[in-house]
Amino acid sequence: RAGSGDLSSTPAPQIEDWLRKHRDLAVEVDDRCKPARDKADANWAATTEGRVCTAARNASMFYRQYHNPPKPKGDTFGPGLH
Repeated sequence: RAGSGDLSSTPAPQIEDWLRKHRDLAVEVDDRCKPARDKADANWAATTEGRVCTAARNASMFYRQYHNPPKPKGDTFGPGLH
């Protein structure tokens, strides 16, 4: 529904490339994949679901780090703070 087309025969790198252009969707898909990823068997990564989930994990990785940086613990100093 998001416009990616049929992914049943699309390799993971092409899915990841598309998801990198739709980062919010990559994060959402990665979150939805967690239950399946936790219970996946060895062949799961070769399935359509597995390829999409792997691509979503890779595409959302740096997006999450940039948009959700870790919160500092305790007293910290940063640029411009005195």
